[in-house]
Amino acid sequence: MNNYRNTPEYREWKEKVKKRDGDLCRSCQNKYHLDVHHIFRVESHPHLSDHIDNGITLCKNCHAKLKNKENDIDFLVEVVTQPLREQMDRLSQTTRSLNRIIKSEKIVAKQAGYVIQNLILDDPSQPMDHFTEFDSALFPLSHFSEGLSHVAFHDEGSRKYGYINPEGEIVIPAQFDRASSFSEGLACVEFYDEGSSKYGYINPEGKIVIPAQFDMAWNFNEGLACVEFYDEDSRSKFGYINPEGEIVIPARFDDASDFSEGLACVEFYGEDSRKCGYINPEGEIVIPAQIDMASSFSEGLAYVEFYGEDSRKCGYINLEGEIVIPTQFDMARDFNEGLACVESEDEDSRKCGYINLEGEIVIPTQFDMASDFSEGLCVVKKNGKWGFINSKGEIVIPTQFNDASDFSEGLACVESEDEDSRKYGYINSKGEMVIPTRFDRASNFSEGLAYVGEDSRKYGFIRNPLNT
Repeated sequence: MNNYRNTPEYREWKEKVKKRDGDLCRSCQNKYHLDVHHIFRVESHPHLSDHIDNGITLCKNCHAKLKNKENDIDFLVEVVTQPLREQMDRLSQTTRSLNRIIKSEKIVAKQAGYVIQNLILDDPSQPMDHFTEFDSALFPLSHFSEGLSHVAFHDEGSRKYGYINPEGEIVIPAQFDRASSFSEGLACVEFYDEGSSKYGYINPEGKIVIPAQFDMAWNFNEGLACVEFYDEDSRSKFGYINPEGEIVIPARFDDASDFSEGLACVEFYGEDSRKCGYINPEGEIVIPAQIDMASSFSEGLAYVEFYGEDSRKCGYINLEGEIVIPTQFDMARDFNEGLACVESEDEDSRKCGYINLEGEIVIPTQFDMASDFSEGLCVVKKNGKWGFINSKGEIVIPTQFNDASDFSEGLACVESEDEDSRKYGYINSKGEMVIPTRFDRASNFSEGLAYVGEDSRKYGFIRNPLNT
């Protein structure tokens, strides 16, 4: 404990708590002889040592009242909030949050140093009988991002999420009611209590670095994360926080998206309409809210939609908000690898094709469905089957699969041609079957691993054989 009090982390934690409490004793409002009290002792709860909600500012006199009562939450609430009733809700939320963490320590203890056996198959041809059997009808795994994957565990009838590394080791124990992938060093997690949810953020060590205080939250992109707050009438407003959890763009938008290429699409609702515009990282509106529907920027362009009396058409704007590709398409998608999928409707049907960054149709509208280009190829559907085209529109892998996904790390997931045996496998860019169709569920490869499943209970990861 003494060594900990001499660390920069401890001093930084104290300053953050004092700043949050306005440099005043939370009990008597004294501004002199202040100290910061750990609600849960560092010796018994080291994972909460730097958690800002595990600290409270007290003067020396009020701090003395807590002697030998450091884990008595009821006593702490009574002493601290007696003269500060308006702060009761906030402190109560804090103690409930901490109590949830304490309750989850049983699960944490069970998982300490634990490795999920038979979770990863180095050889995709190995029998699936060796896969771990999860007690869940839902898919409990996710793709890897920044070296971690969130996994669902069951304990005493409840589902909790934790994180594993590529070796299948549990590195962040299951303690969250919901979890997301890591992005820019942080992951959004959910805590559920008494009929409501709050979201916060953890770092790769599993420490809560941004307390659970948001009604909804999303991943960080370009240094900012979109968060949502509900007002007293349950109406939502959206704003943005930085990695320190500070609200840098106030929650004043009716809807909002992630930042991309320096701008974020935001919405404003009127009595009979909703309009979209774009803001910069300072929260300034740089493209006025006059668009009926808009997307995030990709490769310098964003598709937008304008409604007429009897129609709605899509086009593209640049980063200055200028319409550079006229609104002429019935559907449009983001640009990827210099091409974007667009859709035009004739008297009989709707067909998909592709345009370049100048708006020229370089692949005629001929496909029933289509995706985005990835690794030089794009999955398309024609006559009820899926195949792949190149950037010239040439079918390089025949339309023969019941389903198919984009290429990722040299492989694409495809569903077998046989209608009576719907299994998934993986092909390479030449259309050769690298991993036979044998899985009931499968995903794209990410960071060398793809999650797969069998019989709705057996799940695991397979390694990319192209990396060996």
